Amino acid sequence: MKTNLFLILFFVLFSASTNAEEIEMFGVFSSFHKNPTSGDLVGTEIHVLPHPVVVIQGSEGHAGEPELFKAKILGNNVLFKIPEKSMTGLPPGYYEATINQNKMILVGPRYKRELPRKTSYWE
Repeated sequence: MKTNLFLILFFVLFSASTNAEEIEMFGVFSSFHKNPTSGDLVGTEIHVLPHPVVVIQGSEGHAGEPELFKAKILGNNVLFKIPEKSMTGLPPGYYEATINQNKMILVGPRYKRELPRKTSYWE
């Protein structure tokens, strides 16, 4: 009985860690685009880098300053905090980004966005 329980637990944990490893956590996630009417740059761009850190830039008509923040990676989630005196253009507070192969779902204070995985707007 103990052996069966051990094997079940082993396979559940192994399959969960295998699924997490299949997702590429690092990369660029960006919704930056030009507003067709005004020509203003709008959206958010986040680079998730090893160490782990994130580089974040937001724009609501004019791009904020890109900033580097420490992050924590838990499974397919990236957690970070934007301070009060940030120049990113995003509201200050704690954020959680859930990543899959195609996009990042970013949730923070008064903020929820889907950012597609793609090359940087600036490249």
